Amino acid sequence: MYPVETVRRASATNPVPVFLHSKSGMHSTFGMLIRRESLLQCMAESTGQGVGRDELATLKLLALDGALDESAKVSCADLAERLDASNQTASRRLQRLEDAGLLARDIVSDGQEVELTGDGERRLQSEYADYRRIFESDASVDLTGVVTSGMGEGRHYITLPGYMEQFIERLGYEPFAGTLNLELTAESVRKRARMSAIEPVTIEGWEDDERTYGPAYCYPASIEGSDGEYEPAHVIAPERTHHGEEQLEVIAPEKLREVLELADGDEVIVHVSE
Repeated sequence: MYPVETVRRASATNPVPVFLHSKSGMHSTFGMLIRRESLLQCMAESTGQGVGRDELATLKLLALDGALDESAKVSCADLAERLDASNQTASRRLQRLEDAGLLARDIVSDGQEVELTGDGERRLQSEYADYRRIFESDASVDLTGVVTSGMGEGRHYITLPGYMEQFIERLGYEPFAGTLNLELTAESVRKRARMSAIEPVTIEGWEDDERTYGPAYCYPASIEGSDGEYEPAHVIAPERTHHGEEQLEVIAPEKLREVLELADGDEVIVHVSE
């Protein structure tokens, strides 16, 4: 998470977020500001405009046609027939998916070459996770990643009273002052969206005299390394972070690097479940 300071330039109800940078120019992903409603709304409008259930149904159909792993050739006429819609409607849906960044298209002489983007795949993974919440009582996902060095600021944010008190109360343990940082494999990046099928433990946002810190969500997990498996642990996910989907942070009562004898580059499996 990144610490952010809010500067009120216009009024108390119109804060302007200003990102603070350390001297090194780097931050942990564990400190956040929650006054960012306008930014989030703007992002949502720019990335999801015009994408509804009809477009998602079209995206699913394209994935079933093989456009998930490689480009697939489609024609609006064929797609329209399968969607029970007009050619114009099929064309508009493809355009909306492309505009939202969920689909890549290339017009060719006899149709179109289409392929789901990473965001498109994650959108379907999220839909899949929703159905798992409906039909499965024991939703879980296994994520594989390699150990990496963090930026060293997690210790500070984890030990802040506003977070630590909630960790102890809601997780049932006092976490070690630091996170285990992992870089997920490409397959696990795709699977990560399935975590939305799992009910997290919410760590509420809070503020002190100088700054406001945002909420985070903790997903129950166990960590499996070559020397054994450790639990309890939690995948910690800030409500907003500048880290990519390939980066995962885990907290636990003990220093996982020592308990599991881990070093940078070692592969571990994170079993996330309710």
